[in-house]
Amino acid sequence: MEKTTFKKFLQVLDKMEMMEADENRFYESFQRLASDMNIQCTDKECMEGFRFLLNSHNLISYGNTFDLSQPFYVYARSHSNSELEAYSLFEALLQDKRILNTIDLHKDLPFHLLDPLMHYLLRNSILLSHSKIDEKYLNICQWILEDVKKGYNCSYALKTLYTHELYHSVKLIFKNEDKPVISFPRYHQMKKIYSQRGIPQDRECSKELQAFFKDCLFNEFRHRCVLCNIDLPHMLIASHIKPFRDCGYLVEAMDSQNGLLLCRNHDYLFDQGYIAFNDKGQLLISEEIDPARYSLSKDFMLEDTYLSETRKMYLHYHRTHYFKKKD
Repeated sequence: MEKTTFKKFLQVLDKMEMMEADENRFYESFQRLASDMNIQCTDKECMEGFRFLLNSHNLISYGNTFDLSQPFYVYARSHSNSELEAYSLFEALLQDKRILNTIDLHKDLPFHLLDPLMHYLLRNSILLSHSKIDEKYLNICQWILEDVKKGYNCSYALKTLYTHELYHSVKLIFKNEDKPVISFPRYHQMKKIYSQRGIPQDRECSKELQAFFKDCLFNEFRHRCVLCNIDLPHMLIASHIKPFRDCGYLVEAMDSQNGLLLCRNHDYLFDQGYIAFNDKGQLLISEEIDPARYSLSKDFMLEDTYLSETRKMYLHYHRTHYFKKKD
């Protein structure tokens, strides 16, 4: 499959994520949607791409739906032969645990472990110098590697690079330039990539990043409300922990660690400060509401996998500024 065809294939998959399409109906659903989007992809190419994504762990099936990895979400939207394309491809490579656990950035890539399509994509990117990663890309690749090993479904390097790609040449009016930003471990490095502080005055101007934010949360929380497990897509909200209006940097506003996937009812309670979470992930319930009425339990705990140090910082911000505590 040619690179341009593969990117179009990924764009169709991204549209399909909110549709019910199990593996038995996948090809039929795919071709119908591809036709609607005026994208041509043969059955052979479709099968090749689908198999590759599953084998490389860049597509996760949940039975009646699936998720495309965030690196390939970005890759599909990157310009050909750009640094963003190269870095997103490298992060997609790391979704395969065999690669993640054995890769040495200073040695040849383990091509013997790669699917032919990944091999082709890497060879047709600017990432490589012969069989090694080009030295000028090593620092960012190391950052990506560290973040993937932390369990992030998208590295902060890629989030910041994607933000830069979308907005570095767009003239926008910003606000909140003086608002405090949480303590990102690599904030200084992030500012070198995307230096603009604040967020756009018109939230509509950041709709591409908001779509990415939502996609990340659907991926991380497996299309279910973290509190009640409702899995109807139209009932789910990508809820900011530190509200968009309070963010002092665009990466904060699109950072999936600054979010929870909640149903409409629980999103409202969280947004209005009737519920919160402590650093251990335990649900905190304001005395102003009846927990039973909203199917809430004080014994509820977020899974440890959701409690990154960065998300804890956002949850602390929400508790401090929004949780309705007893006076």
